[in-house]
Amino acid sequence: MEIMQIAAFSMLAAFMALSLRKMNKEMSLVLSLGAGLVLLAAAVPKLADLISILSELAAAARIKSGYLEMLLKIVGISTLAQFAAQTCRDAGEEGLAQKTEYAAKAILLSLLIPIAVSILEMILEVIP
Repeated sequence: MEIMQIAAFSMLAAFMALSLRKMNKEMSLVLSLGAGLVLLAAAVPKLADLISILSELAAAARIKSGYLEMLLKIVGISTLAQFAAQTCRDAGEEGLAQKTEYAAKAILLSLLIPIAVSILEMILEVIP
């Protein structure tokens, strides 16, 4: 049922922002940004539950906690970068949105290197 409330809220905010954009573009952007933050805040409790479940599964599977932390960082960075880039697009700043995405990709690649090295080390241990 929560998704119905989220969908209704986002559609109402989009309609209001579209209507407001014709009169005051800056206020329309503020409304869109505020609505986006409210929607993100609504998702945080669900994400906390998901992190708890993933932690339990990782412990049961004897996966190092560092790998789970890295995975959560990657998901968080991706989500925040997407939100920031879309906000830039809403403001009409496509170039800034693309640069935000490129910066996020560089950060993500730097986080993935230790994981790739670890996987290669495990493969080399298995191969005689």
